[in-house]
Amino acid sequence: IINPQEAILRKNRDQAASDVDKFLQEWDIDILVVGMPNYETSTQKRIEHFVKLLKFDKKIVFQDENLSTFEA
Repeated sequence: IINPQEAILRKNRDQAASDVDKFLQEWDIDILVVGMPNYETSTQKRIEHFVKLLKFDKKIVFQDENLSTFEA
């Protein structure tokens, strides 16, 4: 089931992490799937840092998103 949601606008990391936490809690999310490019280590580090800012204590899955734009 797909439920489109409004985008979370990032003003800074802490605010964005707080907004994502609120969304995850509000929707009672059990698994967080995070897209992870395997070829951009600087992007990987930024994503990993952001995920660590979350207070989400359930399962987190990192999904390889290489070539996802190309396939779309």
